[in-house]
Amino acid sequence: MKILCYLVTTLVLILSSCSQHHQKINKNATTTATQAEKEGLQTIEPPTKEALKADPNILWIGEVMMDYAPDYDGSRASLTVQNDMAGLGLDDDNKVKTLKLQLEDLETKNFEPIQLQDKILANITQIECYADSKLTQRYTSKESLEQLITRDTILTFDPQTFEEFVQERVRSIDSKDIIAFRVKQYLYYDEAAATLKTIPLAIAPLFKKTNIDKSITIKPIFWFKPTYFAEMPSLRHPAISYAKRTYQIIHWQDMQVVKMMETMGGITLKMIADVKQNSNVKYIGDPFDVDGVTRLGRAEIDKLDNALDTVHTFHPETFEHLFVEIDNTSRIEEILKFLVIQNWIWDEEKNQLSIQFVGVAPIVNLRDSKGGIFGERPLFYRRPDLDTPIKTTK
Repeated sequence: MKILCYLVTTLVLILSSCSQHHQKINKNATTTATQAEKEGLQTIEPPTKEALKADPNILWIGEVMMDYAPDYDGSRASLTVQNDMAGLGLDDDNKVKTLKLQLEDLETKNFEPIQLQDKILANITQIECYADSKLTQRYTSKESLEQLITRDTILTFDPQTFEEFVQERVRSIDSKDIIAFRVKQYLYYDEAAATLKTIPLAIAPLFKKTNIDKSITIKPIFWFKPTYFAEMPSLRHPAISYAKRTYQIIHWQDMQVVKMMETMGGITLKMIADVKQNSNVKYIGDPFDVDGVTRLGRAEIDKLDNALDTVHTFHPETFEHLFVEIDNTSRIEEILKFLVIQNWIWDEEKNQLSIQFVGVAPIVNLRDSKGGIFGERPLFYRRPDLDTPIKTTK
């Protein structure tokens, strides 16, 4: 009995201590949240196409329409979903990093992470929706809701006569019907900043519909305008409930060129030359490091555009180790792809989605000793958000 009383007393003391500790944590969290709320999430208006075209520092502008799946995990998806994604050019190697993901209210005992399509559909009447990617034909709130009504045509049969007939079923589109997002955006090169940048113009959730002949139709439900962050906001802000990082390769052939004073290879060579002159300020990251968070040293930067370089690699089929002497200048000039890194951020207070540019990596071909292409990789990562601020003297 004495032992039992001792255990009960000890347990009460432990629970009391934990309660006081959690009260202290919650108090601190409330204080931090209040400070963050005062800061607010500040968005700005990005430069217009006309302003970019007139700016002499902007050497290249391309308009591109790309599909993204920030909530798609190929390793857990069904074969059907994987096939749908492959049709959009998003394979099972779709690269996404979770930066912040808030669960539902714990009082509801729903511990499933919120997906972006849930946020958008739940707030559709508070989002300005449009019928077109140019954002010229705006829907009313009623018309926006009508876009979520779909008519499914199914082939069924009469249970008594077994005669087949076509039946139409009216239902609401839910988040499971949305498989990806289509983004219309500008990709442009800013010579003053020595980097490529992006400006998202319009976003559309993509709806997958299975037709009566088993064919698949994938189309935008509606379009809306994202907000624009010039700099990455603090993820500790309570308004941010969802933040993910996407990695998307954009190819030259997918772009509609708006302004061109340099090729992609020429842009890359200019970027390298600028960083060489300002290596203490401009940031270039290691191509073998995720996100390029390890800074390249001066010796590595100098090698980027050297006429000749020796690379240690291996053949993808035979796995034979290769020491290949490559012509850096020629392989840079033939660059046609860039890996673009962006953050997708949902503002819970304003019910808005922002897509913020993080960095870019030129993609170079890997060639064997005979000149044949056997792969590709980033040449480097350009991360303007990691540039060293220039100190000014008064």
